Amino acid sequence: MDNKGNGDQEQSKKKMILAAEKKHQTIIEKRDLMLQEALRLRDERDLLNSSKKEKMDAINQIKKDKDEIRKNLNEHVNKRDEYRKLVLAALDKKKELRKQVDPNYGKSIDELKKYIQTLEIKQQTSVLSVEDENKLIDDLRKKIAELKEKEAHITMQGNLSSNIAELDKIINENNEKLSKEQDEVMKYREQLKNKNEMLKKLVEEFANIAVESNKRHKEYVDLIIKVKEETQKAREMRDKILSIKRQNRDQAIESKKEVEQYNKEISNTLNDKQKVESKIEDKIEQLKKNGKIILG
Repeated sequence: MDNKGNGDQEQSKKKMILAAEKKHQTIIEKRDLMLQEALRLRDERDLLNSSKKEKMDAINQIKKDKDEIRKNLNEHVNKRDEYRKLVLAALDKKKELRKQVDPNYGKSIDELKKYIQTLEIKQQTSVLSVEDENKLIDDLRKKIAELKEKEAHITMQGNLSSNIAELDKIINENNEKLSKEQDEVMKYREQLKNKNEMLKKLVEEFANIAVESNKRHKEYVDLIIKVKEETQKAREMRDKILSIKRQNRDQAIESKKEVEQYNKEISNTLNDKQKVESKIEDKIEQLKKNGKIILG
């Protein structure tokens, strides 16, 4: 009955060790699968972070491009505005000069010259009384003064026409320059618009990648924590298995020592058969009770 109990006990210990080792292996396999998944998540996260860095580099480059475009745009806007000021100033001046233009300034001067010439001939060829001659001279003097005034007016009108023509030239030249600068302004504004659209798209892409990257990182960290937990479980299970094996080994060593001690005692009492038999029976009973030997 004792022999059977000891055998069952040994079998139970073996089964317990096998079950523990199987559980330990299951934990290891589970941990390795989790670690493999964690490494996959880490690689995906790193790939996303690399893509995120590329997007950020592109964003920074576009910002630099925008600064350069904006600088050029401002330069051409300032030039355009300067040319516009020149055109407006010339137009205002031309408007003022045109107010002084007399459209009929050259029509009566020829008649006045003919009339003066007639008076001069009359003075030279006609016999006049003193009074009539004085009146003629007075009339001639007035007409000559009027002619000088008209000639001065004609000169002024000529100058006005010349000045207006010069202003027209200035207006045309600056309008041409203004038009070219406006084209440049529109060109850089279009470039700026395109860069803004590209920047908006890149920022959205960067944000989406960042969300995915953060998601992968969180999943990776959560899995690594579980991997560490499973590793700890595996370590504890391994320690338990080693402890059981160590305990069984210690028991086997102790049993071996007791058997050696028993053999030594038997050797010392070989001459006393009855003593030997009694000694054997006592020792066997003691070992059976301790479960250290099984006799079948």
